[in-house]
Amino acid sequence: MSYHLNNLKCYFTLQIFTQTSKEDSILNRENTFNNLNLLTSLTSKCDYSEDYVLICHNIAFHTGFNYERISYDVKEVYKSSDNKIKWINNYFKELILSFSYLQSQSENEFLNLLTKYNATYLIFPFLFKGYKFFGGDIYGKMKKLYAILKPLAYKCEFILDRIIIANYFDSVLLNFNGNLKELKTDIEKQLQKIYKTIELGFKKVSIHTLKEDTNKFIGKELLITGKITKVKVNLTKNNTKWAAVTIKKESDFLDFNLYSDKYQELKQFLKTGNNIQIYLKVNLGWTNNEGETTKPRLDILDMHIVSN
Repeated sequence: MSYHLNNLKCYFTLQIFTQTSKEDSILNRENTFNNLNLLTSLTSKCDYSEDYVLICHNIAFHTGFNYERISYDVKEVYKSSDNKIKWINNYFKELILSFSYLQSQSENEFLNLLTKYNATYLIFPFLFKGYKFFGGDIYGKMKKLYAILKPLAYKCEFILDRIIIANYFDSVLLNFNGNLKELKTDIEKQLQKIYKTIELGFKKVSIHTLKEDTNKFIGKELLITGKITKVKVNLTKNNTKWAAVTIKKESDFLDFNLYSDKYQELKQFLKTGNNIQIYLKVNLGWTNNEGETTKPRLDILDMHIVSN
């Protein structure tokens, strides 16, 4: 049930009657009802919760990530507006645009990726603003916007906390006015700040220390740096790509594999010569049919390029 959306529909419909003269009210009422009918048609075909889309839309255009209460915050923005009737009609037009975007992109692979990585809360507001700025240019600037937001979507396993999102990306969202170059730079700066925060929860160890006794690190999250010396991309029986990677630090080498989704997520960093910082977790090895356990597994969580 779309409680908040219905609440706002009723509230703003009432405002149309109270904020205009009798003559103006007829025209404004017709415009509002036309928008509401179109909005109702779109929401009935939406694959996402109506109130969830409403939240992301309001974040994009009115409250930012620091919103307190869905309906309350938008009403407060409305009350501070100069031309209230114009504000209401523009609000519904923009909301229609956001729902229209989602409906038109129901088969979009990027949107499917956002759902998979629980990234819709962070990414939808940027997409809604982009769609307003770029219109139907889905295969032009919107495609470039997808490329800029994709690395951010992959990081959502680290930044799902809404307080973290608000602290790091609220200003990025509010400053986004259609300039993709500036958006890319702002996102990269904020990700670097997040990496520094994440590092506090990971134990820094050398390749030598890890290989010396891997068992003592089982269950631990570690931070390791090194230079990529070898990348070999292979295919599984299902024709899915995976990579065998070797990194070196001083005279020590470390081998690890990246499979399926994790390979797709991190392949942009897999170039020989890149100095990378790896976030990994050491887990128990696999147990075979004979009850024998293999050596501990290195599950790669994330990585990024660092300076020499």
